[in-house]
Amino acid sequence: HVAAYLDFKHECGQAKNTLDTQAAHLGKLAAGLEKWNGKNYDSIRQGVESMRPTILEAPEKALADRAYSDPSGMVSALPAGNLVLVGKVLYESGVRISEGTRIEASQLRGIGIDKHTGKEVGQYAYIGKGGKIGLGTTSVATYREVEKCIAENGRFEVNQGDFRDAMKVAAGPEYDGRSAHGLRYNHAQERLHELQAHGMSRDQAKAVVSKEMNHERPEITELYCAGK
Repeated sequence: HVAAYLDFKHECGQAKNTLDTQAAHLGKLAAGLEKWNGKNYDSIRQGVESMRPTILEAPEKALADRAYSDPSGMVSALPAGNLVLVGKVLYESGVRISEGTRIEASQLRGIGIDKHTGKEVGQYAYIGKGGKIGLGTTSVATYREVEKCIAENGRFEVNQGDFRDAMKVAAGPEYDGRSAHGLRYNHAQERLHELQAHGMSRDQAKAVVSKEMNHERPEITELYCAGK
């Protein structure tokens, strides 16, 4: 419950300082409960610690919309090779940075058909937050690049810190408040429009986007797509 709460607040776009404060208060809660009844509440601390990497990804300042104004241009400005390839994977599939910077051969699911649009897509499985299994999709061209990298190197993997550093340069001032997570917002908004263009109502499209992005709560998807 602690991890789910902090993850929800992160998805809602709360600033890093706010999340750090909430995490600290949860630690104090564990200490207070232990003093009150003498039981062990390390599970609360473990929940907080499991979210430390996510909190580090949080923006320095809260933004209502963390999407980039020109995601395609920003991704294209990343250094050639695996760094730009990670940018394509995150933007096209909408996964979190932890889910798109390491892909093994066993995760590849080949080329399939998007049942909602009829277009060909590359597919790969990933383990999301809370152990939920997700299916990421990319363009066929991006999938073939990932496939080639895995064939040559045994896996597709990029250091998350290196990717963030490259994004800071490629995105410029827009990076502050958006980070790698901003591409997840771009994906959600563009996917919503794509599904609506294929005949879905906004509510129907939002439900599909929520499921595809492994959102635990529909209101998170609404925050991603508010006003879009």
